[in-house]
Amino acid sequence: MTKQAPLLMIIWITIMSLMGSCTPKSQPLATNDIQFDSLASVDSQIIMLDTIAAKCKVKMLMDFPATCGDKYDLKQLQALFIHAMITSNTPVTSPEEAMLQYKDSCFNDFNMQISELQKMLPNFKEDPPAFVTDFYHQKDVVPAFNKADFLSIASNFYDFTGGAHGYGAEIYKNYDLQTMKQIVLADIFGEENFEKIAELIVEQLVKDYHVESPQQLEETGFFNIKQIVPTENFCLTDSAMLFSYTRYDIAPYSMGQINVEVSYNQLKPFTKPNSVINRLFTK
Repeated sequence: MTKQAPLLMIIWITIMSLMGSCTPKSQPLATNDIQFDSLASVDSQIIMLDTIAAKCKVKMLMDFPATCGDKYDLKQLQALFIHAMITSNTPVTSPEEAMLQYKDSCFNDFNMQISELQKMLPNFKEDPPAFVTDFYHQKDVVPAFNKADFLSIASNFYDFTGGAHGYGAEIYKNYDLQTMKQIVLADIFGEENFEKIAELIVEQLVKDYHVESPQQLEETGFFNIKQIVPTENFCLTDSAMLFSYTRYDIAPYSMGQINVEVSYNQLKPFTKPNSVINRLFTK
């Protein structure tokens, strides 16, 4: 009996390991057949106000589709990134044009404001305030998620045109590449479930901020917790939806942009039967 015990133990461990190896595993999401290139630019403009140099700096980055498989249309893909860089309706056909238009719009705004300031110069007994003479604009447009025929684009911007501080945010747009349509919350959840999604978001915030109740979130600086709703500023990931609240949405500027991840496993009971993101769920 004593001599057989080690042998029995080895057999038991072998059987258990074989059983474990037979457990179904979720397949990793396939990366889309899209290759990206990058454009970066830093430009400055200076306008003299008497003896003071008014400065404007524009910094840009765009990671855009450069090639793709036959499954996708390259021009359509690039158009998604172009529209993330610029918001005007002026026809733009390339990422290079988009960056040039963004830069020109920043410099045009700078020139207009400095022109107004120049008209006011005679009213200043001393030099014009420094906070109105230094401008800064930054915008980055990059892919945030690129799998399973989904594409999420992140547009990260920061603008300073005077005052106590500038303003920045990261804005997400999500697309179903099978239809080339933007995905909004109504494509995923029925409106009757929005309240439950909000509850899941608040529950995750409680965990993220290490408090014991939703009410204690307000003590950390959040606004009225009961007014938190699912935001259209969301991003798809491999295992969760990232809900991203920009400054002042649910908390003061000082708390920054607040990101909350809710897993697909938690969200699945509340999605529509034909929800576009069903193919992201673990099989």
